[in-house]
Amino acid sequence: MTQQTSISAVLGVVIANQRAIKHLDQAAVAANMGLSQASYSRLESGKAVFSVEHLYRLSEILKTTPQALLQEVDRYRATLKTQKVAVEPAVRANSTQAKTTPSTDSDGPGIGTFVAGAALGALIMTALTRK
Repeated sequence: MTQQTSISAVLGVVIANQRAIKHLDQAAVAANMGLSQASYSRLESGKAVFSVEHLYRLSEILKTTPQALLQEVDRYRATLKTQKVAVEPAVRANSTQAKTTPSTDSDGPGIGTFVAGAALGALIMTALTRK
């Protein structure tokens, strides 16, 4: 079985790590972005897709650049690839892919096991600390 996650979920882990390093809690970041804490939590957990506006606003809040955040996503993607985890763009409900993607396959729901939130964070941290 192939594990799979979305680019937004990986970005969420990158953002969560940066937020923790800066000692910011979700509620403060959410308020600064004009979002509810629940909406912001969905972004970090990969349950919602980041917009360009979200990315730029978060980079301002975290005092970094969108490019630096995306470089970190690329680094995590490379590490996950060595762990046999596919990192793919999220399929939006209104896309043509969503209409043609079967709801089940031989591995269970969707095209693999979707790794999100804390599980993805743990997987990334394990992969990064292995020598």
